[in-house]
Amino acid sequence: MIIFLYGTDTYRSRRKLNEIVANFRGREDKTGMNTTTLEASKTDIGEIQQALFAPAFLGNKRLVVINGLLALKRDEQKPFVELIGKLPDSTTAVFYEEGDAKSLEKSPLLPLLTAGKFHWEFSSMNTGAMASWISAEAAKLGVSLTPEALSTIADAIGDDSARAANEIAKLAAYAGNKKIIEAKDVAELLVGETHEDMFGFLDAVAAKQTQRAATMLEREISAGVEPMQILAMLARTVRLLIQARDLLDRGIPQNEAVRELGVHPFAARKSLDQARNFEMNFLVGLHTALLEADRKVKTGLTPTPRLVLDLFVAKAVGV
Repeated sequence: MIIFLYGTDTYRSRRKLNEIVANFRGREDKTGMNTTTLEASKTDIGEIQQALFAPAFLGNKRLVVINGLLALKRDEQKPFVELIGKLPDSTTAVFYEEGDAKSLEKSPLLPLLTAGKFHWEFSSMNTGAMASWISAEAAKLGVSLTPEALSTIADAIGDDSARAANEIAKLAAYAGNKKIIEAKDVAELLVGETHEDMFGFLDAVAAKQTQRAATMLEREISAGVEPMQILAMLARTVRLLIQARDLLDRGIPQNEAVRELGVHPFAARKSLDQARNFEMNFLVGLHTALLEADRKVKTGLTPTPRLVLDLFVAKAVGV
């Protein structure tokens, strides 16, 4: 059997991979003797072939997980086209990749691995898909969300499923015996925290306090937030501030402005208050710098997302 897991949402793909391994271990391999995980970039073809074709040890099935095979050069992948076609029935081979379909499209293995029914792409979710996924995650924890709470958390988190899972767990614990998560819970635990972090960083940038801004980013990364997640949160925050600054400049009354922003009232009021600290030119310059940072990551012009983030900070303090 061939199983193929790929996509940019590595939290959900890794969780699926862990489920496959756990289920196999529970059914077929309680000792762990017939489960093998290999990193393609660190393993030669002979060792991978041996793992794929070795007979099960004191059992009927083997599970072989191979990470990053499609990330190898095309010539290095070609020998596996024939090998995979000859896998014994006793082997379940799981091929795991962190790239999306577009980044893998030149791989000679992609047509083979996507031909069967056991392949899943874990792409980034839009707001609607994220809302559905959050609802399902909450149900697993025995809680539900009001429509307003669901909309608020989906808007605040964007496409970050790892953070969504973590926040839902915190909100479920906070909800306790009432078993329902309300908008005010999300505002208190999530929205306020997210906006305070991003607003604090932007305050440091506006004041050209490079060291303070860098320290705040380092704190976020040390807490487990990925550089691309930080860039996405910053982009959402800056867009909201631009909208808020525009409403203020046009003299729109606060109650109407809160409705116009289209986010949770707590976040809207906070954004309007914070927008008073920034000039529109500064916010537009930040937004342009964020778009450039995003382009550099997606086109591979800068080696790592972390370097892109550091370069953004250096450029932003000069905006």
